[in-house]
Amino acid sequence: MATLLPLSSTNTITLVSLTDSKLLHVSVYAGRAELRRLFNFSVQTGQNQLYINGLPNVIQDDSLRVQGHGNAAIHDVSLLYMPQEPAETTSPLLEQLLARKELVQSAISRCQTSSRALEGYICSMTVAKVSMILGIAVSSASWEAVYDIRVELEAKKNTLTLVYRAALFQDTGEDWIDVPLTLETAMPSYGVQIPKLKSLKLLSILGWPRLVRPKDCAQTFIW
Repeated sequence: MATLLPLSSTNTITLVSLTDSKLLHVSVYAGRAELRRLFNFSVQTGQNQLYINGLPNVIQDDSLRVQGHGNAAIHDVSLLYMPQEPAETTSPLLEQLLARKELVQSAISRCQTSSRALEGYICSMTVAKVSMILGIAVSSASWEAVYDIRVELEAKKNTLTLVYRAALFQDTGEDWIDVPLTLETAMPSYGVQIPKLKSLKLLSILGWPRLVRPKDCAQTFIW
């Protein structure tokens, strides 16, 4: 899964995209979709590092947009793809070592919990709540128009009914349930840069021919 993290921070905050956010809106285009998610969390005075895990693997890198609200400023944002961990092989000796490792990690975790509780108590008066809207574009989503024509032959007057529908599909790894959805006919562009204009040089050229019309003479060019 993709992971989003700002760099260089002190207080660490870890969120999961599906469980710690609300999907505000989905705009579906031909071949892609735009998602906007709302995250609410608390930050402490100083620098904070936010990890957002569980973003779709089909995210388009150049579509990332972040907008913050509250008493905080976003300094930097980066996108990182976490590789899948290889399957572990087991053996009796390995199981014993893993059991000891869990005991050591449990002791370390208790110490870290106590330390965080103490730090949280010290900083309890300087905690601020902020919200962040994350906008991304993902592939593996599209829609197309579907037309259904019905003709009633048994009626006295043959009536024709044209039904316009939309067929939508998505394979982003997320469920879009009870979400406002817009079907778009345009195609958004990402990563477009302003073209660099080349300089044009204007030169003055001497010696252009001039037209002279003497009296009672044919037209003559003089250089």
